[in-house]
Amino acid sequence: MINRLNLMFTVAILTLILGGCSMGSKAVKGDNVSNPLFSPDGKSIIFDRCDTDSPNPDKCRIHVYDLATGSLGYYKPLPGQAWMMAYYADSGDKLVFVTFPTEMPVGDLSTYNEYYFKYQIATMNIDGSNMRVVTKGSGFKIYPAFSHSGKKVIFPQTETMRKPGSKTVASRWDLWELDLETGRVGLYAGKFEFFQLGRSVYFPDDKQVLLNGDSPMSKLVIGPESTLAKSISDYDRRYNRSKVIVVSRGQTMLESPMFTDLVGANHPSSDAQGNVFFDADGGPKEGIRIRRVGLDGSRQSWRYPPHDSDSSANLGTAVSRDGRYFVIALNNGPTRIKNAKLLLLDTESGIWRELILPHEATQINQ
Repeated sequence: MINRLNLMFTVAILTLILGGCSMGSKAVKGDNVSNPLFSPDGKSIIFDRCDTDSPNPDKCRIHVYDLATGSLGYYKPLPGQAWMMAYYADSGDKLVFVTFPTEMPVGDLSTYNEYYFKYQIATMNIDGSNMRVVTKGSGFKIYPAFSHSGKKVIFPQTETMRKPGSKTVASRWDLWELDLETGRVGLYAGKFEFFQLGRSVYFPDDKQVLLNGDSPMSKLVIGPESTLAKSISDYDRRYNRSKVIVVSRGQTMLESPMFTDLVGANHPSSDAQGNVFFDADGGPKEGIRIRRVGLDGSRQSWRYPPHDSDSSANLGTAVSRDGRYFVIALNNGPTRIKNAKLLLLDTESGIWRELILPHEATQINQ
């Protein structure tokens, strides 16, 4: 199982860089799906979907799948925009997401930077009304998440872009926080400069955040004979490739990753009680499993869905607020752009099922 953080973002973004990635009203099975998240009531799953064959001018669209009825809806972006990476407010009446231009210019690194620095955080009502952009500054922004109070939003941001064609779009990420009441934006904690930083979420008390962070530069040891690649490799060995980290607002010294007794702890999420869910390899006997660590330290795990370990990628996971259901967007197979699917785990029965998305999707925001 390929388990690096950059895959769940880079594979989704790759469809945009290659061009021609858009969504139509028909949702054909086999499109690239990523970044799933449960609605607060657990009745729906919101996710990104890209259709490389659609003629529509906008690119990836945010979709909503109703678990009870099997119906599928989507939000149509404003002209010239693409929308991705949506996250529900606990109240269930608002979304926060990323908006960015549909047209990516072709040019040198400065042009490349200019495009990605136009990524901004936006909010809207659940019906698509009152859409507004809530950030203004430059910097590449991804994966916003509401605080449980609904007053703040965290998001990874960087200004360190890599050359066009690199395996990762950007590096040296930190977690930033937006106060929706005052409009103030500042570092949540750090500066830690993670090589990659995935979706991070607030714990229920809003006083700490569960980070999905890979190789923070602040903890790498880079000597005169060392390279960045070697330093990252040394860091991975030291912490058994764990990406699960807890930080508090204003924290300046980074604690070591968690769950280092396992291999490759990654893709953390939390239920409403603060129990942590993630995937990790337990060795030859267990293999990769979905794991839950309770507030009391208790542990539980479930088998990972069937996958091709040489060509699969995790494109996002989430747990329902009550901890009953777990969803994964799994890209499994050699056709990386068009072979992703949503799989749902019932944590009580331990049974996985694939969500068969309908061919027709209805526009939510009219």
